[in-house]
Amino acid sequence: MSSQSVVPCRFRADKQLVSHDTHNNTYNYKYTFSVEIAPVCKDDLICLPPKLSTSLGGIGPLVMCSKVSNQISLIDFCTLRTAHMNADVYWRMPYKAIASSKQLTEYGVLDIE
Repeated sequence: MSSQSVVPCRFRADKQLVSHDTHNNTYNYKYTFSVEIAPVCKDDLICLPPKLSTSLGGIGPLVMCSKVSNQISLIDFCTLRTAHMNADVYWRMPYKAIASSKQLTEYGVLDIE
């Protein structure tokens, strides 16, 4: 199972030749792996860049992340429209959360006049 089927991420694998013995025909390589996970969590408040907001079907710029799986699910809480984006879309136009769920306060509206 690949890592991108679990969480939006990008990874890189490199190998560099460290030494080579021509008599025994042996090679020693140094392997380097790098994984970068999208820094967005469930219930984070996000301000989308204008281009990304338009490309997601005109969803509002201020959205909340409702789910993070192999794609990021966003909800515009003014219109209740949803949008889903995979890792490729995220890494083309990355963004960060402006507030995490721990920084937010939940309110319940009882009456509107």
